[in-house]
Amino acid sequence: MAAPHVHGLARISAAIVGAPVAMMLVMLAAGATLPLPADARLFAFSFLGLPAVAAAPCLALLARSGRAAWIGTAAVCIPSAAILVLV
Repeated sequence: MAAPHVHGLARISAAIVGAPVAMMLVMLAAGATLPLPADARLFAFSFLGLPAVAAAPCLALLARSGRAAWIGTAAVCIPSAAILVLV
């Protein structure tokens, strides 16, 4: 039997605070590492990155619990921040 969805503040806060920050970190890390001219980077991230920023809170709300939502957010934030620090 599948575990029920847990509605609470943790999932909502992960969707409102964590997910957009995670996607912005991903966009910054990708922009720092992709070998594209500046105008092509802007086009690529406005075409591909902005829908990801919109989808990230939806995915956080679909998580089974607040803990899973925050673990997913951290799993995206930590590698992106590490790339930004190393580059």
